[in-house]
Amino acid sequence: MSKKGNAAKLIVSTAVIIIISLIFALGLPVSKAFGVYDILPIRELFKYDVDIKGGTYSFLEVSSDVPEGTTKEELLSSSVKVFKDRIAALGIYDPKVEVSEDDTIKISLPYFEDLDDILDKLMKRCELTFEDSKGNVYLTGDHVESATYATYTDQYGVSQPAVKITFTEEGKKLFTETTTSLINNYLYIKMDGEVIRSPFINATIDTGIAYISGVTDKQEAIELASVISSGSLNADFKVKETGKIEPSISQTAVELCGLGLFAGLALVIVLLFFPIGISGLFIMSLFALSIFATLGMMGIMINIFSVTGIALGLAVLAFGLISMLKSVRKEASIGKSAMSSIRSGIKKSRSSFWKICLGAAVVLLTLFFLIPGKVKYILLSGAVSCGEAFLAYYLFTMFYVKAVGSIFDGKGILPKEQA
Repeated sequence: MSKKGNAAKLIVSTAVIIIISLIFALGLPVSKAFGVYDILPIRELFKYDVDIKGGTYSFLEVSSDVPEGTTKEELLSSSVKVFKDRIAALGIYDPKVEVSEDDTIKISLPYFEDLDDILDKLMKRCELTFEDSKGNVYLTGDHVESATYATYTDQYGVSQPAVKITFTEEGKKLFTETTTSLINNYLYIKMDGEVIRSPFINATIDTGIAYISGVTDKQEAIELASVISSGSLNADFKVKETGKIEPSISQTAVELCGLGLFAGLALVIVLLFFPIGISGLFIMSLFALSIFATLGMMGIMINIFSVTGIALGLAVLAFGLISMLKSVRKEASIGKSAMSSIRSGIKKSRSSFWKICLGAAVVLLTLFFLIPGKVKYILLSGAVSCGEAFLAYYLFTMFYVKAVGSIFDGKGILPKEQA
């Protein structure tokens, strides 16, 4: 392609990157013009950890009698596990829940605008029962082995969110007996005495699996599944005290550090391989846009650990770009033309880069399922970042390096006697 054609492509590409970056940073009030949902700034799509955004602490105390046969220490200990499981459904790994010296439970949460609503959900007993129309209880939450998000296809062929309940061996037997005895009748599935689903039983169900449909969206189904899996609280709780937690590292500082790392790596590539190194700036910019869009849609919480994972992916991409540009120069040093050096150099460097990139992603993703705690943030965001680095490298390297190489007539690639 001609030098003018490549220059025009780079100008258009630069404009697109700048426009998308501004939309990510500032959002777009689409509803004012077209009557649809607004595009929110990307920073508002993320959840932030206490260390970055700050948060609140709440002390919860028991407000009902302790069940017979259970000590208060046992009650508080079992309640801590329930609270942790429910908080995990909010996308918070390794939540801070602990028993305090005054026999209260302290919960530390990142900043939430709807804190009261969150606490109300956490403190619900969530006693699950399966009853008939007369209120006879056939099964309870104790007979549930697991509850997970699932989908089912309705009568119109549309996929709908649901909660899949798998019963224990005893629960499977009881559920088979229940559905047998209630043929041609309704089974009422209740949560804290409120009916959440009332399926009509027209045949015996002996699979040990039941579905709760009728939820509004995926997030509601995930939260309901988490509540059922976590089990019920054995006592009522009330909020004794709440307070504010100041962030240990400001959100602005984290963003500036991330921007500084990006700018530093981009500057190194540009200076080492100028002017052909300018192509690395375009590729890294597209990587940054794609990784934050992906993590935003996944609902990944931003904290020091997830930022470390993103930095890992960025470093892998920078390493790949430097290796590729070195390979291109090496090809040019043996007398090849600029375009021929670019094509062969990129092809040779790809074979090693995809192994490093995808290998790292697989290892990190595997460890994600094996290692508990907040390290999961590094592993998951790192795995996603390495995958995004692989895509950015494969999709855009050839285009941008060839375009920049054509505009500058091979400068930064060919030896001086050839340039």
